[in-house]
Amino acid sequence: ERLELCGFPTRLLPSTTPAGRLAGPLKHALHGIKQDIPVYVATGDMQCSVYSALQRPNEAVVNISTSAQISCVLTESQLATTREEHPNVEVWPYFGPHKIAAAASLNGGNVLMSFVDMLKEWVMELCQIAPNTDNVFAHLITAGHKKMTTHSKGEEQVMIVPRVFGERHDPSSRASANTIGPMNTSLGCLFAALCRGLVRNLHDLMPIGFLKAVGVTSIAGTGNALLRNSVLQVAVGECYHLPVSLCTNSDASVGVALAALDSANDVF
Repeated sequence: ERLELCGFPTRLLPSTTPAGRLAGPLKHALHGIKQDIPVYVATGDMQCSVYSALQRPNEAVVNISTSAQISCVLTESQLATTREEHPNVEVWPYFGPHKIAAAASLNGGNVLMSFVDMLKEWVMELCQIAPNTDNVFAHLITAGHKKMTTHSKGEEQVMIVPRVFGERHDPSSRASANTIGPMNTSLGCLFAALCRGLVRNLHDLMPIGFLKAVGVTSIAGTGNALLRNSVLQVAVGECYHLPVSLCTNSDASVGVALAALDSANDVF
């Protein structure tokens, strides 16, 4: 309507169809795909990833790969009552009448990789030995998990703000560590603190109060950094106080196939 008011010839524009809906049949065979195969309207990568990860209603999805995101599916009425209180939560279109509320951090598995690279560099400088990255990660996860599940009396947790790469709303912010004492400087303590910090940073963007306000009762965890790291998994449950299940086959390519099937069956 606004384009028409400006005199733009809107008749030149293609008609629009909601994402995930049938666009029409393929008119000619193409690269081995048969003629008349149904073709659906393109859908966003994030939407498809979330669609493949959701295992039950009222679930949020935490994805920690290179970066980190938390998202949940909401109705318009839920958004109207919660969005203003949480400025770092973004809203995106989703399938049917729903929307996705998402909070994304620039800091995720990339921070853990930076920590491992730092340790490898120190060992190389001190001992002239180049440790294997997978071995370093395996040791850190084993030691960190032990610290997450057992707490020594009188041992204070290190508090790490893991914003090595800043954040979209605060590009100049950087990482820091506090409450370092004589009994909490082991690799297990520091790695556990770093994983807690990553999840706490995500929680600052979309806190448990937001999730409870929109009826979220569980979390689906996905992303390679989370799936391969039991310390991060414990930290997610510890920070959000919600049951966490892991989704190992979550992927945008899986989600778009599921969405097409559900669209064909009029699920949304």
